[in-house]
Amino acid sequence: MSEAALAAPTFRYLESTQTMLVQDDCTDSETAPPPELLALGVRAQVLAPILRGGHVYGIIAVHHNGSARQWTTEDLDAIHQAVRRVDSIVGATGADGLY
Repeated sequence: MSEAALAAPTFRYLESTQTMLVQDDCTDSETAPPPELLALGVRAQVLAPILRGGHVYGIIAVHHNGSARQWTTEDLDAIHQAVRRVDSIVGATGADGLY
């Protein structure tokens, strides 16, 4: 990841909490997405860390443009499933050195 990405409030949140970041409206948040995403119209997002060895080595990112969005339980369950699937695939291939 680039130094700018690692310094972003969203990445710092994921690294420090190691939990999913769910934002129904991220435009006025302390953990707002980078200005480039806001310029593209991102207004809501979910970021889910993929962890290996106690560090974030990947992120599943889902963005919603144009307006705020209430993320549903089904949305969040699907994202959790995606994280588990990617983690399982990476673990099965022995690709622990990706970080």
